[in-house]
Amino acid sequence: MTRPLVKDVRKDIPLRVKLAVALRMLGFVKGQRVDFDHDPALGLRDWDEQKRDFIPPQLDPDFIVIRTKPDHGLKTNGNGATSYGSDKHTIAKIRRVSAEAEAFRLRMLAKKDPDIDAPPRERSRIPSRGFSRDHRPLRSRSTFQNRKDQFDAE
Repeated sequence: MTRPLVKDVRKDIPLRVKLAVALRMLGFVKGQRVDFDHDPALGLRDWDEQKRDFIPPQLDPDFIVIRTKPDHGLKTNGNGATSYGSDKHTIAKIRRVSAEAEAFRLRMLAKKDPDIDAPPRERSRIPSRGFSRDHRPLRSRSTFQNRKDQFDAE
């Protein structure tokens, strides 16, 4: 039996094999779990109404990074103690601050144009100082009544 020509039996390299080779060349070991991460996160990107996609587009390969699973979890959720500096923390802060800024902007516009319906500002209360528990406690009212009865009896 004669050996066939290479061009007759050559197969296309499957995408999974190409990916495994690329990961190996990047320093990942076989069996190591990896994630493809959007960097910056989609929640931090601006939205383009005309294209109906993010800026930069969500499938732009220049903004997708390969990370190990623990590194991706750390970037997304923060460490176990706090979410500070993570994508979730930043997205929540942007949402919170932008809502406050929008309410403030509407209130300022409503001062100039009374037809604008602006949300009222939340009123702040000065908190009570309370009473210190370290000093002599106040007498209850019932003791005054008992003393009055005592003096009346004498």
